[in-house]
Amino acid sequence: MTTPDNYRIKPQHRERSALVYIRQSSPGQVRENIESAYVQLGLRKVAIELGWQDPKVIRDDMGISAGGFADRPGFQKMLTEITMRSVGIIFAVEASRLSRNSRDWAQLFELCGFFDTLVGDLDQIYDLSVPNDRLVLGIKGTIAEMELSVIKNRLRTGAESKAARGELKFLLPPGYSHDPSGRMVLDPDIRIREAVQNMFDQFDRFTSVRQLSLWYGDTRTLFPVIRGRGTRIVSWEFPPASTLYRLLEHPIYAGVYVYGRRNIQVKYIEGRIVKRLGAALPPEQCRVFIRDHHVGYITWERYQANQARLAEAGPRWKMQENKGAVRKGVALLAGILRCGHCGGLEASRITQPPPRWFPPEPRNDDEGDARNLGDAHFGESLGVRSLHSPLRRASAGRYA
Repeated sequence: MTTPDNYRIKPQHRERSALVYIRQSSPGQVRENIESAYVQLGLRKVAIELGWQDPKVIRDDMGISAGGFADRPGFQKMLTEITMRSVGIIFAVEASRLSRNSRDWAQLFELCGFFDTLVGDLDQIYDLSVPNDRLVLGIKGTIAEMELSVIKNRLRTGAESKAARGELKFLLPPGYSHDPSGRMVLDPDIRIREAVQNMFDQFDRFTSVRQLSLWYGDTRTLFPVIRGRGTRIVSWEFPPASTLYRLLEHPIYAGVYVYGRRNIQVKYIEGRIVKRLGAALPPEQCRVFIRDHHVGYITWERYQANQARLAEAGPRWKMQENKGAVRKGVALLAGILRCGHCGGLEASRITQPPPRWFPPEPRNDDEGDARNLGDAHFGESLGVRSLHSPLRRASAGRYA
């Protein structure tokens, strides 16, 4: 930092506090790039040499990207203190530490210029009320934003090119591992292979993933579950239904290599852009789809049959003809009660209390032909001879 820049620092700036903003983009950088954190913390010494007594270090955003989608509490705290006129200068090792998106840059520039707050990096001090300083720092911010975009595009292009050949590695589910040459092979652990094969064999006996999960608990059968991120840790435990569902719908067990199973959905929520992963796509719709890529536990035809069964047992949001439970309503015998006259599925409507049922083709009036579940003659009115005995038989079965 050169001496001629010090003329921008006035007594009123030193009367306020100095903030040293440090940030690294990911938890991995925080763990491994320790020297970068030391360099950023060195700005506190620079602030003391320039006349500030006790510079405050903001490290709340360590491990958080500044690309514009993550919530950065440290950056928001810094903006709040600027608006309170309690900050005379902000130090950052370079422009990219403050932000890598134009929206945050514009907000920072506007507040610093209006509330007379300086910005300093390793090169010089900037006064955002001076057009030349604003232009120089703005160019640095644009370069930082473009640098991130170029890096992302290079990484994405390389990953897609490697995935198109079926060579891109990713954390494998239980039952598979990479050999020394990088190829995807069956797990060398015989116990893990037998557990995965048993999962598919047992699923053929039941009608839903929930029943399969209950079977694991009732028989005290353990299953290898992958825990941890970035590291492969196998934990033997009772698998929840959600874990079993993800494994059963994964095409890798049919010998298929896929890339791009989930699209990124961008939403605007409460004034911020939020990225979220969408639902898994069918294998044929993925960006990369390679059949017979490796040895599978099941055939492609068996995998497709399993997906049909999973869809049939899934929740019915729009009253499709499947066996799943009716969503958005409290209902008795949801998804399995049919009209005793025409055989059509009964529809439900939320009326609390209690829920009400409607025949497949309701009348034109608002209430239609509703049957109240509290009605003692409900079963007889729908043509069901005995409503209580089927309920007793269903509750008696463990997997009903």
